[in-house]
Amino acid sequence: ERIRPRSGFESRRPAVMSGARICAALASQIRSACDNLRNYAIGDIDAAVTQLADVAQQLQYTPQGRVDTSSPAGRTAVEALLRCVNLAACALRATLASRKYRSDFTFNYRALFADQFARCYRADIFDAALVWTSTRWVNGERFDLSEEVSGLAEGVRMAWMALESSLIAWRQLDPEKSDKTTTRCDKTVFRAKLRSTLSDFDLAWAGFEKEYVAGLIGIEAGARSLIMRAVEEEQKLQELEAKLQSEEDGEITEKLHEQRRQLVSCISRLNAAANLRWKGREDRGAEVLESALSTLKVEGSMSSINDARNSLQRHVSRVLAKGVVDAFESVRKYLCSVPDNIYSVHPHLYKNEVLVAQLSAWTDSWELSARYTGSAPLLHEVCDLLAQIHKARKSVAFLAAMCVECDVELFMVLPRLVCLWFLNDPTHHHLLQLLVPHHFVASSAAGEPPRLSQAAESFSADFKALRRRLAAALLIDGPASDQRSWEALVA
Repeated sequence: ERIRPRSGFESRRPAVMSGARICAALASQIRSACDNLRNYAIGDIDAAVTQLADVAQQLQYTPQGRVDTSSPAGRTAVEALLRCVNLAACALRATLASRKYRSDFTFNYRALFADQFARCYRADIFDAALVWTSTRWVNGERFDLSEEVSGLAEGVRMAWMALESSLIAWRQLDPEKSDKTTTRCDKTVFRAKLRSTLSDFDLAWAGFEKEYVAGLIGIEAGARSLIMRAVEEEQKLQELEAKLQSEEDGEITEKLHEQRRQLVSCISRLNAAANLRWKGREDRGAEVLESALSTLKVEGSMSSINDARNSLQRHVSRVLAKGVVDAFESVRKYLCSVPDNIYSVHPHLYKNEVLVAQLSAWTDSWELSARYTGSAPLLHEVCDLLAQIHKARKSVAFLAAMCVECDVELFMVLPRLVCLWFLNDPTHHHLLQLLVPHHFVASSAAGEPPRLSQAAESFSADFKALRRRLAAALLIDGPASDQRSWEALVA
């Protein structure tokens, strides 16, 4: 393609248009043709302006006198108004302010505009300008938009008031809406004024849209800083792990432990902001993770007189430790995926379902491990209870089947087994006190175990009486009578 310079003089060397310039020129011609078609479809300019005036009259207003943009009916009316503003501006050939700034928006904001170079008036931007507040709260942090954006919002409000006044005046000029007669000269002058008003409105809108969206992008970047900080710490941890695999160095190992603590600290802050279930919880320290990693590294068996009990305790500790490490690795895996999908991460972190699910699993595993491995008596009682349940499974076939199949009735049977286990030996009070604290009364003397509530004491007495009657009925006697009667109750 060869083009002539606009000056009319022939160029000595014909200019050759690049592919990009050809596309831009064609796009401009297509937009102009579409504008002409729209004008032709609208027909009379007066009809377009009258339609805009009618739609403006249907706007909903709040008791405070401002345009309602929040209710469904009000939102629908505003969207219809903005469409008619665009059509009237096209019909009157009002000046279109440049929208080149939209190319600087992030992908998710560019996607909101069907045509980056057209007006594309949006109801949410109109609402932001009319009901202006410079403060935004995201993830519990305060962000303030600049004074410049506040001034531009005021400019949109003033431009809208001028346009609204012009539309009221147009309705008075329209012979179908009023008894007054108007001349063609009157309408010609008014059309020119309305064209100027629409141009001013578009210029004010474009200025506000540019700075407002840029401000929101900045706020979103700040809101995502929590997760991006965690991503950075996770990447540093990966680098140290790779170094440690290539060379054994005590200094690198110490740095690895410190970096792991830094990452856990970032995840804890992220959890406080994103996980509403555990809102404000930042006390998930690295000690639980380090303890879990140490537990999983322990090999061999523990030689002791009570070898079976120690083996079960070791197994419980490893299960809890594995839950902690697996949850931590799942969070790390999620953080690795964030850089490639950063704009899909909602700035209100609690609205990211996958993130919240990962943090919930992480917190639950932390809580379980810290609760049951942090107290030796409690861990011993859990292991003793598990041993008794294993014995019951061997003697009661349907209980074994329920455990294998995870039958729903199992979760009705387990609380009863826990109660029978405790009543058989009330010295095991740590676990039950954790489960039903309202049935225990703190002892007045320091160091003494808590006392049972009156209802629990009565229940315990009834159990002992029933066990004695059961032992007598089954002719069970001797040192093993308590254990055998308990087994009979379970069966």
